[in-house]
Amino acid sequence: MAKLFLAIERAEYDTKKRFAFEGLPIPPATAPREKPLPGSLSTEYEPLKISSRFEKTVVMGAQYAKLHIYLENLGKSTILGCTDAELAPWSVHAQDLNACKVAIRCDGPIILHNVSDLILILECHQLRIHSMQNCQIFAKVSNDRVIIEGSKNLAFFGYSGTELTLASFAVDDFDWPTSEAENPHYKLLDPQYVDNDDFEETSELLRIWKNTAFEEAGVNSHVD
Repeated sequence: MAKLFLAIERAEYDTKKRFAFEGLPIPPATAPREKPLPGSLSTEYEPLKISSRFEKTVVMGAQYAKLHIYLENLGKSTILGCTDAELAPWSVHAQDLNACKVAIRCDGPIILHNVSDLILILECHQLRIHSMQNCQIFAKVSNDRVIIEGSKNLAFFGYSGTELTLASFAVDDFDWPTSEAENPHYKLLDPQYVDNDDFEETSELLRIWKNTAFEEAGVNSHVD
């Protein structure tokens, strides 16, 4: 029996010794952390902000991949995101944009707030719009639904490849809950029945976006 107790004590001692902490604990705030590589997935919510641009062309390159993007206070500018799914951001939040042309692909949601007079080509999982007016939206939405609120004079279309098409998604308007009457805030339109002159800028934006070269590695974003 004595040998059994001795064996148990020795096992407990070995276990305690095996799992003992060595050195002083390091507070989380001061613990060293590896800096993520450009384009790699960050474990924290660290949005990259693009703000206060006027009459500029902003090309979002590989370092925006798999991150959260925040666009703010942009006027009369062109914003181009990567067309490659591997280089797309996780989410895009844009507010206070006026008279801009925007073409972005996003893995997750795109949220637009307080924007006006935009031409938008968007590819995303979810599209939510609040306080938008006088905009053309060409979208490919994987959950097949767009949510709008506090918005008016919107025209929705779809696109496929390099072609502008009829929208293949539904629109839910928080300010117009009934489907029994025509919604005065937006229209779902087919480009083939609309004057082609209205789409010259959109067609040119789509062409530029699809033909813009994005490197898979390194940083090639720029602002003109």
